Amino acid sequence: MIYTLTNLIDLAASLGLIFVLGFAYSRVKRMMRHPRGSEAFLGAIFGLSAITQMLRPFEPMEGLLIDLRNIPIALAGAFLGWRGAAACLAVTVATRLYVGGVGMWAGALGMVLALAAGIYWARKTKGAERRGILALLSLALLMSAHLVAALILPEAARTLFLADAALPIFLVNMIAMPIAASILERERRLVLVEDRLRASVHHDPDNGLATPEVFQRDCAVQACARDDGGFTAALALRLRSPSGLAPWRSARTRKQLLAAIHLRLKSEWPEAELACGYGDSTLLVALPRDALLAPEETLAMARRIVTDAPYDQGHMRARISADVQMLTLPHSDSLRPILDRLSFANASGAVRTPAAPSAQTRGAADPDPAALRTANHGSLDRIFAKAEMLMTTRQPRHHSQRRTDTGSDAA
Repeated sequence: MIYTLTNLIDLAASLGLIFVLGFAYSRVKRMMRHPRGSEAFLGAIFGLSAITQMLRPFEPMEGLLIDLRNIPIALAGAFLGWRGAAACLAVTVATRLYVGGVGMWAGALGMVLALAAGIYWARKTKGAERRGILALLSLALLMSAHLVAALILPEAARTLFLADAALPIFLVNMIAMPIAASILERERRLVLVEDRLRASVHHDPDNGLATPEVFQRDCAVQACARDDGGFTAALALRLRSPSGLAPWRSARTRKQLLAAIHLRLKSEWPEAELACGYGDSTLLVALPRDALLAPEETLAMARRIVTDAPYDQGHMRARISADVQMLTLPHSDSLRPILDRLSFANASGAVRTPAAPSAQTRGAADPDPAALRTANHGSLDRIFAKAEMLMTTRQPRHHSQRRTDTGSDAA
């Protein structure tokens, strides 16, 4: 009785480890932003589970060792895509070849057959919205093809395996696989439902900016309607310098800061209504044709508008630092992967917060505001700022005053 109870405990432990994989599936999918990375990571986890099964078999009768290594491998092929399946197979086959033994090649072939069965089942049931018990039983039947690998065993081992182990392993597959696959299938449907709900959200509830999908669609419509080259590119801005963002500690307040930056940019380009936020530090603003005709001037002006005047956050006022560049909007590809790979390493003229005037500078004569605004900017910013200052001084007095008032209101 104790011997039988030990066998049941070993079998329950093996099945429990497989069932845990089902609950880990959706958690990892939610935690990791990149789908490709999550598939490979889950594949490695499934592979480690198969290795654990391999190194801890249970013994239903004396001399007969059974493990459930091929169940996690088949599940990886059925639910993780080719990246997860490849990661799982690489880990498990390498371990089996390292362990060696008489059944080394038969074990490796069985893993390949179980994985191929899972991939085949996934392709055949890909269009099904809900895969029921019959589909899950068919997966268990298909993955049991790994038993065929016993045919390449030496004659004595092959005869013993087919006579004593093949039927118990087949029965365990038909019982354990549908249960484990049903857990994974349930988690997969939950992830799909969450993705559809996320895609149906048009605006970020924290700042009102559009989601990348809606932004990309609206820009394509505007570009098609205008047919002048506008709204085919966007100004990409990323906040930097964590010390400068101290007043905006939480992700929600940083998202609100992105919305405030968009309002400042829109004061310069009134047609740039379309904007989206990505995460809590990246802002995209669609640019009209006039802004695209002079990209260097546009970038310099954007840096100056965003960083010159401080932003209010509660009782604090702080300037920010940001990197900007032009981003061509894709026609058919998704915008999110492009934003994930977006790099500002080659962006010119990273802006730093202007230094406060010293005590000597604050003497009898205050420094010129235009000169102060150009302090610590790149060379292009200084050139454009000086040109703007010269144009302003040559205009009538009331125009100059009105321009100064507008700049103060925008700040």
